[in-house]
Amino acid sequence: MIEKSQLLDKLQDNYPGFFYIFDYKLNNILYASDSFETHLGYTMDELNELSKTLSIIDYLFHPDDNSLVRLEELEFITRRSKAYEGKPTKPQIYRIRTKKRGYKWFEFRTSAYTNVSFSEGISQVLVQATDISMYKNIEDTLIRQLHHSPKSTETSILYIRQLKATLENTPNVAIQWYDEYGNVIYWNKISEKLYGYKAEAMIGNTLRGVVLDEKEYSQFLEILKRVKQSGDAFGPYEVPVKLSGGLPGWVLSTTFLLPLDNNKEGFVCMDIDISLQKQTLNELTAAVKFASAKETELIRLNEEYAAIIEEIRQMNEHLVEAKEHAETSKRRLKQISDSFENGMIYQVVILGETQRKFTYLSESVIKLYGNTPEEIIENESLIYDRIHPDDIDRLIEHELKALANMSLFKQEMRVRNPDGTYRWSLVISNPRRVDDVVFWDGIEVDITDRKKIESEREQLLFEVTQKRDETSKAKDVLNSIMERVSDGFVAFDKDFNYTYVNTQAANLIGATPKDLIGRNYWAEYPETHNTQFAKSCAEALETQQPVIFEEYNIRWNRWFVNRIYPSSEGITMFFTDITERKINEVALLDAKEKAEHAYLEVQALNEELFAAKEKAEESDLLKSAFLNNMSHEVRTPLNAIAGFSQLMTDVSQSPEQLKMYADIISQSTEKLIGIITDVIEVSQVQANQSKVLFTEFDLLEFINLFDKECSSRAAEKNIIFRKIIQLSQSPSKVVTDYEKLKKIVYHLLDNALKFTQFGTVELFCTIQDEKIQIHITDSGIGISESKQRLLFKPFSQIETGITRDFGGNGLGLTLVKSYIDMLHGTIEMKSEVDIGTVMRVSIPARRHAAASMYTKKHLVLPGIKTILIAEDEYYNYLFLKTLFRNTKANLLYAANGKKAVEICFSNPNIDLVFMDIKMPIMDGYTAAKIIKDKLPHLPIIAASAYVLEHEKEAFGDMFDDFLLKPISESDFNNKILKYIIV
Repeated sequence: MIEKSQLLDKLQDNYPGFFYIFDYKLNNILYASDSFETHLGYTMDELNELSKTLSIIDYLFHPDDNSLVRLEELEFITRRSKAYEGKPTKPQIYRIRTKKRGYKWFEFRTSAYTNVSFSEGISQVLVQATDISMYKNIEDTLIRQLHHSPKSTETSILYIRQLKATLENTPNVAIQWYDEYGNVIYWNKISEKLYGYKAEAMIGNTLRGVVLDEKEYSQFLEILKRVKQSGDAFGPYEVPVKLSGGLPGWVLSTTFLLPLDNNKEGFVCMDIDISLQKQTLNELTAAVKFASAKETELIRLNEEYAAIIEEIRQMNEHLVEAKEHAETSKRRLKQISDSFENGMIYQVVILGETQRKFTYLSESVIKLYGNTPEEIIENESLIYDRIHPDDIDRLIEHELKALANMSLFKQEMRVRNPDGTYRWSLVISNPRRVDDVVFWDGIEVDITDRKKIESEREQLLFEVTQKRDETSKAKDVLNSIMERVSDGFVAFDKDFNYTYVNTQAANLIGATPKDLIGRNYWAEYPETHNTQFAKSCAEALETQQPVIFEEYNIRWNRWFVNRIYPSSEGITMFFTDITERKINEVALLDAKEKAEHAYLEVQALNEELFAAKEKAEESDLLKSAFLNNMSHEVRTPLNAIAGFSQLMTDVSQSPEQLKMYADIISQSTEKLIGIITDVIEVSQVQANQSKVLFTEFDLLEFINLFDKECSSRAAEKNIIFRKIIQLSQSPSKVVTDYEKLKKIVYHLLDNALKFTQFGTVELFCTIQDEKIQIHITDSGIGISESKQRLLFKPFSQIETGITRDFGGNGLGLTLVKSYIDMLHGTIEMKSEVDIGTVMRVSIPARRHAAASMYTKKHLVLPGIKTILIAEDEYYNYLFLKTLFRNTKANLLYAANGKKAVEICFSNPNIDLVFMDIKMPIMDGYTAAKIIKDKLPHLPIIAASAYVLEHEKEAFGDMFDDFLLKPISESDFNNKILKYIIV
């Protein structure tokens, strides 16, 4: 499958600027064209390294442009939708800092793409920039000159002459002057070259219908009015234009005010040709959209573990679609090849050094060779024996060169027709290596008619060359002949001055014969000194032999066959436009390539499907074992909760027994909550919903949290728990995600205590090289090498089945590995069976706290309170009401968010709101937002199961505190005492 970078590499050489792709999820530059470094001096690695320590926008963009760039970035992140995907923004002009500390002007366009779903917002943007520094410098200079023009008539005339001389020699910028009615009063030479119209034809006329259509001309007049009213320059802005011969084009234009004589005002327009940029931009946008679509398709194949079977079904459906696509491509190829009137498409495989076998031929081979494709595939000599003997050695020589370089093979040859006559054929083919076997994909075209025309042309040229020094009358006859040929024809003297140009040549060049005759070619076109044309002319003059070659001309964006004929007086040349033929050749080869590409895609999908099937089977076994174990792990604490809850209803129980039952219920509830929390957190990690929340805390206090529980569990098993802390600072403040680090240490200690039957469990902590180093060592059962590779995978456990000794849900180490990766840390494990295990964790830790979106608010409100409890479950309300029994609070009740809002607005005495988040009619978060809009100082506590750390961040802007369900009396008292005086 074609990678995105491969598609971009094919386009970057043709793009007159640079481009890059930025991923907002990764906060990184995924790809940058080579020209990025050429224009700015930075490599992609240098910029990505800079982005780790500072804002790229603040560093690269001019300070005056920063705010505009950030507004555009916000547009993409927060407001873009599916309707905008792949559509570039309006061009923006910004200044960029180069590596040499200077600034350049660039025109920027940005296109948005997603690679998962539009509900998640913009994922990637394609940024395209064109260097317009020269254009801006000329614009600033010209405006400055015009604003400081002299006032006296004599000095003004001299100034205008100097200004016109400057404008005539301004490189690559077409400049025109217009009066207030849009009439042309000045048209420089670059304008003539750009639009193909001479100055004398344009001065005194408007652009309507010639350069601009009706709509664009009306907008042009509006721009003139705007510039006249404001006095400020307008642009640069892009304008679609019509070039000579009706060809479409695009220019980047700027318009500003020009003072004229007699106290009148005119306007200056500066245009640069951006037709090639627009064409390349369209190709680039299409390529990135295609690659992004492919990327999205691949990402969707990686589904969650709970839908593994559905993945296989979807991949099977995708495989069927791919096969249908391949069949469709083959049918299209057959339609193209069958409609190929004077040629055929073929594929040849090389077997050994000399043997060739045809693997494919289009039906049109019957017309060329008189044999069916099946007959030729069976016997390749039916074609190879038809090649003229005098051409075979030359063909073999060029084939070997193409094979050595794996480059294009293109040769003309003579082939015997079925009736015994000979024809001329053009063969074009590309070599392709598949598993050390070389295939030639090519086309053969009958060019007999073309060769006949070339022969007649050469004879004609010979006659012209022989008679060029004869009488004027003979020259007139020859001129008449030259005007009737369909090719362009020019003649040069020894110094390469034009001596003759026929009308067809003048039309192709975009000038008149009168304008060219007598002019020097190298002076007119200095950029052609090192081209194939210059080398061929030198070769022809040196050898006095004709030179024929094909060449792509950038100036006219066309392909030509050039035929150069030398003589003692100079050279003459025919050139034929073959652009359409080139397009057809590329289309035929592209059709063949697409068919082969579709076939390779089917093969790749088959391999992916086989690998996915094996992975699915392995994951399905793990999932089944996990679900069986999870059923046991959940039912065990539930059984204790249900059983001892029933026993507590027996009034004959003693107070000691009831307390023991309550403790068991409480412990089983905590265990059940832990299991559910692990499942939720693993789901959040796999769905990329878990976020890192940096806070500052004391590492010594953090490690001491585990002392009491671990020591108690170790004492129950008659093993030793040892804690070693080596910290050079006190207090030892660090910055990282507190909750995630707590989970990491908890799960590792839990495993160490669980799997150790005798000996010791040791917790070691220090700070080294700005990293928290935590080592947990045990003398437990150890882990075999065969099971170590599965240890951090979801649902994986060391032991399975009904004879398990240690319990657990198989998710703890999955969370450990996921959280360590999110914190950019590492974990190393060393373990031996029956000896023990060492887990070494290293987590980067800064010394200064980072800003967090969520911060708790601690408000103490003395006095008797009126408290509103918003809770849709009435039994939960009764429980909370019981917990408030020792307060003197007046309690109000609302069964949904809407009712809570109404009670708050109708009762000004409410001092505290106790709000559930998930409620019918209106949820608690929406209700809290409405209440806070009018009563911003009223404290609201969220009592909900939605209190994972990233959920606190999501809801924290509306709630002053959180209380986790199920609510324990001790947690309730600790939380509420912040707000109520009993």
